[in-house]
Amino acid sequence: MRGPSPSAPGARPDFDAFARYRKLFNGPLIANNGFGRESGNAIVEAGLADAVSFARLFIANPDLVSRFALGLEPAAGDGSTHYTGGARGYVDYPIWPAGSA
Repeated sequence: MRGPSPSAPGARPDFDAFARYRKLFNGPLIANNGFGRESGNAIVEAGLADAVSFARLFIANPDLVSRFALGLEPAAGDGSTHYTGGARGYVDYPIWPAGSA
């Protein structure tokens, strides 16, 4: 379920919207749109979603699971490269620096 877009930088996804979806849908619910590590964990722990899709974060962070596990900040993505048809912006992001963990 794609929730409303968080409007301000650093804004948290709208948990109230997902609470409404949860009341209407009894099956597995995957939340999406603007989630990070903390907000993703929070919405699952609150029982409002069964899982979280990190979508854009995975594009810029093919190592996102490792970054989350190690408490590292995700790399910023380059939206100007999305849906342009080339490899740039999809497969050229570096993995986390080994010495930073």
